[in-house]
Amino acid sequence: MIRNVQGLLALAISAAALGYGVLLLVRASTYALPEAVSAPPSAALAVGAGDIPVRIIIPAISVDAPIEKAGLVAGNRMQTPRKFADAAWFAYGSVPGHEGDALIAGHKDNGLGLSGVFKHLDDLAPGDEVNIVMQSGKTITFLVTATSSYPYDAPIPGLFSTSGAARLSLITCDGSWIDSMSEGMTYDRRLIVEASMNAM
Repeated sequence: MIRNVQGLLALAISAAALGYGVLLLVRASTYALPEAVSAPPSAALAVGAGDIPVRIIIPAISVDAPIEKAGLVAGNRMQTPRKFADAAWFAYGSVPGHEGDALIAGHKDNGLGLSGVFKHLDDLAPGDEVNIVMQSGKTITFLVTATSSYPYDAPIPGLFSTSGAARLSLITCDGSWIDSMSEGMTYDRRLIVEASMNAM
């Protein structure tokens, strides 16, 4: 009798673990699809020229990750990284180190248990370094200047600008998880960390 109970208990635990794993996989796959932020219509025509960023290093939060190229998806919105461990550079905007606002996005998590590359982005403080490694091998250093949070469907002032001083915007999810397929299974806010080449 005890053996039977132990066997049933082990089976139940295994089933629960399998169910959790399936849920984690489903949520990861569905969450990877929603768009990050709305891009201006002109962004599709403003393809950045110059060297390509290939890696992002943020010592303060132990980030050292590859950078994917991101374009536009349906609704004229920025594409998100395909992998949770990668960041993604908006290739229709400014190039890091060049004039304007270079935008790099990364996932926070999938709302359940799978951490993304920007899981701890909200821990950054003014003066923290963000290093962007370019395809040429050159490293460009930015210093964090400010952190802001916006509703996920609201336009974000200054984002996607291709003029003015060279700066960097890092974006990830923030706020509360929206567990609804109609809303795209995402968070209800977006966190923006701004950085400048001449911050300090």
